[in-house]
Amino acid sequence: MAFGTGKPRRAAAALLLAALAAGGGRAQEAPAGAAPLPLWELGAGLGAAQLPHYRGSDEYHRYVLPFPYLAYRGRMLRADRGGLRGIFVERPRWVTELSFGGSLPVDEDNRAREGMPPLDAAVEAGPALRVFLRPRTADWNLYARPACRAVWAVDLGEPAWAWEGARVLLTVGAYARGVVPAPWRAGVSAGVDGGDRGYHRYYYRVRNEEARPDRPAYDPRAGYGGFHLAWYAARDIAPRLTLGLYARWEHAGGAVYEDSPLVRERDNWLGGAALTWKFWRSARAAAAPDEEEQP
Repeated sequence: MAFGTGKPRRAAAALLLAALAAGGGRAQEAPAGAAPLPLWELGAGLGAAQLPHYRGSDEYHRYVLPFPYLAYRGRMLRADRGGLRGIFVERPRWVTELSFGGSLPVDEDNRAREGMPPLDAAVEAGPALRVFLRPRTADWNLYARPACRAVWAVDLGEPAWAWEGARVLLTVGAYARGVVPAPWRAGVSAGVDGGDRGYHRYYYRVRNEEARPDRPAYDPRAGYGGFHLAWYAARDIAPRLTLGLYARWEHAGGAVYEDSPLVRERDNWLGGAALTWKFWRSARAAAAPDEEEQP
């Protein structure tokens, strides 16, 4: 079990908690007749999270950390549950955007990777298309979101970047008021993803010189990478204080790398909670509608 004692890893974890809290803290649209949401909000929070070292690992990062909070609701740039997003074209039934993702670094203390180089943090960026499967309202939102992302490994100590490959994702998500008792808000999403050979090699390859009797050499191929199901809920417990909860199940069964000796579990459970205080907000209202994004 890793508790994230390294400063770079803790910094990356704090940013991840901030991204989760940004969504939990703003997982809402302004109801009809209500005052519009502010263009931006700043704050701070305290969060706890459990994350696998990588999909298929039987070891987890566990963190309890303070984090910064930022929500921005501009026409071309938005920061929310989907992370930092650039909005290129927006229509009533679809939106083109730039999506981001990533993963935390993995140190040498991972047992499956004993004697292998550590994994740097990964940063993902690329275009996405969000298609609304029914007209959007403040009470109901159903969408599909295909995305393609380039992946870089980032040495947080240097810093240095290295291209590792690309991955594709398809997510279907829903948000609705009234599914849980007020004042809670909730949403759910499910999706599949895949990657090229370079992306899967980064996490699951075992070179000949790294092989052991219990860890044979392995070289994955491109293809299907797994399935996920995610859920979140949030509520305001004071005018500027929000509690957010998040859970996600990831399944590696059937993935092209499933037989890698570095895959110790086919099912991973991620979860987190964050308490966020929004202490500063703009007087200017958001010009673009604040839309629900996937968990």
